[in-house]
Amino acid sequence: MKKVLKIVLILAVILLVLGIAAFHYIKSMMPSGDGNNDIVEGYYKRFHSNAPLEMKYSQLGAYETAYTEFPSANGSIGKVRVWYPRNWKTAQKPGR
Repeated sequence: MKKVLKIVLILAVILLVLGIAAFHYIKSMMPSGDGNNDIVEGYYKRFHSNAPLEMKYSQLGAYETAYTEFPSANGSIGKVRVWYPRNWKTAQKPGR
């Protein structure tokens, strides 16, 4: 009985070590390498998709943008970022 318990314990430790190693590997593969998946500068230059519509909207648009941040009530989100055209107040609106 002691032998079976010892084998089960060794397998549990091995699985725990492998799980921790897999977690650290996946975390290191995130864009910033520290598990923070903020948008990486120039991400659109390396992005590729076979879907034409996705390619169109993954690239920079015709307008310069600005953004603002708001704190989120959800701790896992942290903050919400909203991008908008930099000159949205002075831009010509369609039909005017």
